[in-house]
Amino acid sequence: MTEMVSVFDDLITAARRGDWGRVDSELVPKLRDVIATSLTVLDITDRAVFEKTVKAMIDMAIKDEEKFPAGRAVMFLWSHRDDGILKDEIREGIEKFRARPEIAEWKKDLLENIPDVTELLK
Repeated sequence: MTEMVSVFDDLITAARRGDWGRVDSELVPKLRDVIATSLTVLDITDRAVFEKTVKAMIDMAIKDEEKFPAGRAVMFLWSHRDDGILKDEIREGIEKFRARPEIAEWKKDLLENIPDVTELLK
């Protein structure tokens, strides 16, 4: 939670200064990373919220240009890969992440910085 508040504070400060380069290149990816990390540990009991979250994490995992937000999003998917109703969508999102051409160059950083990603990247 502290990390999220810190990112929001930095984002607001940079925006007030008009430092849009920092906002776009550093702070927005950091915010996506923090959100994906936070969602991994939450137990989302509302089915509609869970479905929207899964769809957002699939989109982030397969489209985000930053390795850490994409990697954390796929870890959210990995932690829910056996969910009955969305199992096929989740597993397809994981496979699309694994098929991304950037994975080869991201792999070392992901392995060093994201807990439990080893099994996913086998």
